[in-house]
Amino acid sequence: MTAIGNSQSLDFPQRKIPYSHITSLGFQRELPDQMTLDVRFSVNFAYNLRVSTTLNPLLFSQLQQGIANPNLFDRQVPNPYYGVLPKTSWIGSSPTIKALTLMLPYSAF
Repeated sequence: MTAIGNSQSLDFPQRKIPYSHITSLGFQRELPDQMTLDVRFSVNFAYNLRVSTTLNPLLFSQLQQGIANPNLFDRQVPNPYYGVLPKTSWIGSSPTIKALTLMLPYSAF
């Protein structure tokens, strides 16, 4: 199993390449006593920016439980992956683990 116990990321080949339009407008006026008024406006419109998403979300009911009991997610529980996954992976390196990690649908990743 490739990269089990480590985080996963992927890039979609059909995603559009990001680009931006930059526009600026300005004017200057000479004022008395050798002074200059300089006013500028600049705007940048960006399109097709990359965004990240999670493929391993908590359920809404689990989030509500965490709000009702703030210590629910942080409590340490026995790690079922300890001794099963390599100790070089972050999830297989400790005999205990945060409960939040095991609540995720794909907790091994």
